[in-house]
Amino acid sequence: MKSCVILTLFWLFSIVLIFNSLFADFTGPTNIGTGVVHSSIAFGDIDNDDDLDLIVSGMDSSGNHRLDKYINTNSTKNNPPNAPTIINAINSGGYWRFYWASASDDHTLPILMRYKIAISTNSSGTYDYVSDIIDYPRGQANIGNIPQGWITNNTQCFYQSKIPVTKTVYWKVAAIDTSFKFTYSSESIASLTPSSPPEPENLSPNVRIIDNVIYLHKNTKCKVIFVVDKPTTVEMRIYDITAKLVKEIKQDTVSIGTENEIFWDGRDERGKRVGYGVYLLYFKAGELELKEKVVVLK
Repeated sequence: MKSCVILTLFWLFSIVLIFNSLFADFTGPTNIGTGVVHSSIAFGDIDNDDDLDLIVSGMDSSGNHRLDKYINTNSTKNNPPNAPTIINAINSGGYWRFYWASASDDHTLPILMRYKIAISTNSSGTYDYVSDIIDYPRGQANIGNIPQGWITNNTQCFYQSKIPVTKTVYWKVAAIDTSFKFTYSSESIASLTPSSPPEPENLSPNVRIIDNVIYLHKNTKCKVIFVVDKPTTVEMRIYDITAKLVKEIKQDTVSIGTENEIFWDGRDERGKRVGYGVYLLYFKAGELELKEKVVVLK
C-alpha cells in the first residue's frame, strides 16, 4: 500500500498517523490511519536498498504498546544529495564561522537535511580538528554534527567554531539526507592571508570595508570608507546568493581628499530587513572598486 507519515505534536504527547500517498510504497501493519500516541519515529534505510524506511513506536487507542516497521518497496531510487555550495568563512569575534548554502535532494526537504563539517588546522585533507568520518549512531540516527537549530533558514547554514582566525584552516561540509546518503563539498581554505592575490580593485588603500557582519537586532551597519581626489558619483549595490539585486545606494556629494562613508543597514529597497545569510557588496566610486561578502545575522 502507498503511504506517507504525518507527525503532529501536542503539549504532553505526540500522535503519529500513517496515510496513503503517491511517493512511497510501504509494507507494514494493516492498521493504517489508526495512529499511536506518546510516540516516536525513526527514519532510515533499514534494508539497504537506497530508499527511506521507518519505524514507529507508541501506544494505540486500546493502551497497547506498538512497534511498527514500514519497509519502502518503491522502485524509485533515492540519490545522494547535491553538495553544499557558496562556501564561506568569516571572522566572528576573533573565531572562524563557516557558512554554506543549503543543499538540495531528490527526496529530502531542505529543512530535514543535516550536515557534517570536517576541519583541519594543519594541512589539506587531514581533518585532525573535526574528522570527516560520518558515524551512524543507534536508534534515531541524527547523524552529522550540525544541529538543526544552527540552520538560519532554509537556504543558509553555519557552524561557529572556537578556532582563532590567526590559524589557517582547511574545511569541507557534507549534506546528509534522511536516508543517510551524503555528499561532501570541495575543500576550502579559510585564512587571514589570502591564498591567491586579491583582485586589483581591492588593493587600493583609499577604500576599505568596516563591519562586514550585520546584526539586525543591534541595528548595526556595514560601512565602506573611501577617499577620492575629484568629484564623482558613488554607488553601492547589494546582491543575494542568487545574484538578485537587493539594494542600490547612490551618493552624489563627496568630500575631496578626506574620508567619506557609505553604509548598508541590512534592509532592502522597500526598507524591510533582509533574511539572514551571505550577501555580496559591490562598491564603485570613480576608479575605486570593492567587492566583499557581507553576512547578516539575527
